[in-house]
This record gives sequence, C-alpha cells and structure tokens, in this order.
Amino acid sequence: MVIALAWKPAPYVEQLIRIQAKQDLAHIDRAILDEPPQVQAMLLDYSRDKELVLKAWIALSKYPATAREILLLYGSEPEFKEILRRYGDPVIPVIQYFRENDVWTVRAMDASGKAIDAVIDAAKKIWRRVMGNEPDNPKPVAPPKPVELGPVERGWYAVHFIKDEGHDLLGQFSVNSDGKALWNQTNRVVKATTGFFTSGVRNLETKIDLGQDLTAADAFWAGLDVAMVACNTG
Repeated sequence: MVIALAWKPAPYVEQLIRIQAKQDLAHIDRAILDEPPQVQAMLLDYSRDKELVLKAWIALSKYPATAREILLLYGSEPEFKEILRRYGDPVIPVIQYFRENDVWTVRAMDASGKAIDAVIDAAKKIWRRVMGNEPDNPKPVAPPKPVELGPVERGWYAVHFIKDEGHDLLGQFSVNSDGKALWNQTNRVVKATTGFFTSGVRNLETKIDLGQDLTAADAFWAGLDVAMVACNTG
C-alpha cells in the first residue's frame, strides 16, 4: 500500500519516449536513458541523421547542463541542426558565451564588421553617384530602433553568427577546464579588417570562377583593394 501511494505514474507520452529511446538510442550509450524525456525526445528526432545524433550526444557528454539547455531552446531549429552537424560540440560553449554576456558584449563582437560595412556602403553610394545610378530624390530612411536582447535572443544571434562565419568565429574562442568559452577580441578585429581589404578581389575572383559577367564596379573595387594593400606594404 505504501509503494502504491508513493508511486507516481509517468505520463503516457513520457513512457513512450523512454521506451523508444531504449529501443533506438541505448546502443549509442545507455547513459542516454538517464536523460530527461525532453532531451531523449530531441535525440530521437535527430536519430534519423546518424552524424547529428552522435554529435548531439558528444555535446551532452562534454557539457551536460549547458548542452541540455541549448538543445531544448534551439535544438528543433534547422539553423541549429546545421551548425551542430557541421561543427559539432564546440558550438555549445560559444552559444552559451553569447547567452551569458549582455548586449554590449554581443554588439562589440560585430562592431568592427559593422563599422567596415558602413564605410563600404558609403563608398558604394559615391560610386553610384559617379556612375549616375544614384536616385535623384532618395527617400530618407529612419534609423532602426535599438533592440534589447535577452539571453534567448543573444543565443539565437550566436547560432546565426556561427552559421555565417563558421570556423572563423569558433576559432576565436578557447574553452577552459570549466567548459566556459573565452573570446579573443583582437582576433575578431584582425579578421574583419582583412575582410575589408580583400573583399573586392575575392568578389572578382568568385565571379570569374562562376563565369558571371564582370562590371566596371567589380574591377574598380578589386583595383582599390590591390592599391590599398600596395600602399600598406610599400
């Protein structure tokens, strides 16, 4: 009677998840059966992709608490699946870094790149004006309102940032013995600056490789890159 009164039956869905996890996932590692049913459900969803489920389990083994939290927040999204499949467990501490640091740190992460983009946009406007392609009466654009980013949004920002930059971003972090990511900010500035000085040449080379038509602007920006590099090395 005591056992009957103390026993709390698990919900039917949870029982199904645990039974299916035992059938489909126990061969990977029986420790999966000790995971919460929500995590098991996520791994079952991944099980159709062998590489993805293995990388998810490695992440859970290396960073148990952090990986559980991140999987439950972003694990069902295609963008997260893509970066986990491509880069594996290193994405977990980097996403957590974004989640744990406030919006100013996140903005600093991309500040150099945005500043350079602004310079490029201004130069392109001048070029269009010179070529006669600038509208006579361009409509004024209201500056966007600043967005307050919480931990969930900052983590989502990190997912997209990793998707766009890949190893260029992940390589800027080191992970200490506690599983915490540390960010080398100097590395970010150097990479952003290098991208600025070579973007024109890179775009020209890509168009040539793809057999696309080259424009005068393509040649102009590539020539500007070469001139600026020559000046800096001269």
